[in-house]
Amino acid sequence: MKKIIPFLFIIFSISLSAQNISGKAYYKSNTNTGRDYSEMPEEKRLRLEKRDKELYEKTYILTFNNKESIFKEEETLKDPRTSAYMMGVFSAMRSYIIKSIFKNLETRRIIEEREFLGKKFLIDDTLTNIDWQLEKESKQIGEHIVFKATATIKVDLNDYRTQISTPQDSVETKNEGIFIATAWYTPQIPVSNGPDEYSGLPGLIMELNVGRTTFLCSKIILYNENKVKINPPKKGEVVTYEKFEKIVALKKEELEKN
Repeated sequence: MKKIIPFLFIIFSISLSAQNISGKAYYKSNTNTGRDYSEMPEEKRLRLEKRDKELYEKTYILTFNNKESIFKEEETLKDPRTSAYMMGVFSAMRSYIIKSIFKNLETRRIIEEREFLGKKFLIDDTLTNIDWQLEKESKQIGEHIVFKATATIKVDLNDYRTQISTPQDSVETKNEGIFIATAWYTPQIPVSNGPDEYSGLPGLIMELNVGRTTFLCSKIILYNENKVKINPPKKGEVVTYEKFEKIVALKKEELEKN
């Protein structure tokens, strides 16, 4: 049952020591592919369900302080057969993979480490300002009270995660899809940050829903002082979002001609 808690009371109760806050937030990511395997023989159904679980259920770690963060997938041992299959999917969809995302909230800088057709890129650009609409609706996630916020956003349809998670009611153009993002943030952790590229709320984003993909915070480790050192990714050709999009478009056109 969702609770309605006075918003200003929660904001007022935030400790002023937040200037030195740092820590790690662990997110479980799940993408609903919309596939129905119920009519398949049990052996094949179980195999495909296991494959989808390995591909689309992941754990990410957001390492943050009050100014900077880096978001990347938790390293785990993976079935080489699944990895080989996924690389085939990427090639077939001519999509890129996001390896890590660095954000500096003070300078509004974002660096995304991407891989496209075997080549590494660093997207060094300005962090997008998201026009969040704050709601009064609240609920509890673990020990934290969270509040709802929504925003209309544009996402890149060349991102393989977007291609998998595109909902039927999204509005699409040639390279972009327009989605309603729903975030649940907690003022109890007054860090204006969150999973993936998302930030800009008066508290850490604990849950994020975009299309068919959900990020849910499962564990938080906080430190009383700003002792987390965050290094931005450094390997790859440095480009802007605009230049990267042109590279992808030209390569897709070339592949289609061939």
